[in-house]
Amino acid sequence: MKKSLFLLFASFSFVAANAQIKNDKGTFTKPTANEVAIETQTTINLNGGGWFQLTNGPLSLLSSSVNSSLQSAVGDENELNLPGLTGASLKLRKFQSDKKAHRVTANLSIGNNAINNLDDEDGDKLSSTAIGFAVSYGQERHFSGAERLSTYIGWDATLGIYSASAKATLGSQTDKISQSAFGIGAAAVTGMDYYILPKVYLGVELSYGVQFGSLGVIKTSDINGKQKQSSLTLTPNMGAQFRLGYRF
Repeated sequence: MKKSLFLLFASFSFVAANAQIKNDKGTFTKPTANEVAIETQTTINLNGGGWFQLTNGPLSLLSSSVNSSLQSAVGDENELNLPGLTGASLKLRKFQSDKKAHRVTANLSIGNNAINNLDDEDGDKLSSTAIGFAVSYGQERHFSGAERLSTYIGWDATLGIYSASAKATLGSQTDKISQSAFGIGAAAVTGMDYYILPKVYLGVELSYGVQFGSLGVIKTSDINGKQKQSSLTLTPNMGAQFRLGYRF
């Protein structure tokens, strides 16, 4: 009796699984010409906290350069408490065919911090703000992969701007300091999309490229007005991104 029940259950499971496979066929279709996909991106969070953080792309390099430059200008004894990146990344894909896609990615970051009653003095305040924006354009070449899996290679070209400022109010005196940066970059990318629902996919992408950044002069409220601290850098950049997307 037990053996018969086991064989019956096994047969039912096999039929159900086989039917599911047959039902999936044609449901998880690959992208075709004129379709559009929209997606968000995250990266592994290496700075503690949650596992993932929103992707800010080239803004991370520009922000770290500006923040380090401003902190060096005021000295380590004066903590600027500049805000970190708090924004989002959004990517649009337009499929020219089932093999080729155009991609546009936008990154926006806005942040602010404020500390009141510095050194327990009423009225003393330190505030800081930061804003950054980056946009990139690229193309992808897609391969056959499998029924639910689409693999691709491609490239991206990016430009971005970032600006940070801090203001300290100590009694009747107010000091200000600010700096901006501009960057351009290019990267080769490779990745894959796996469809978990019809037209809904999870993906991963690896990229490697270079970024050229230019730091502007430091503007202050001193009598001099500006400090001649500008630089040009060429930095290799590698990243891994996890993606969630939907195809129209």
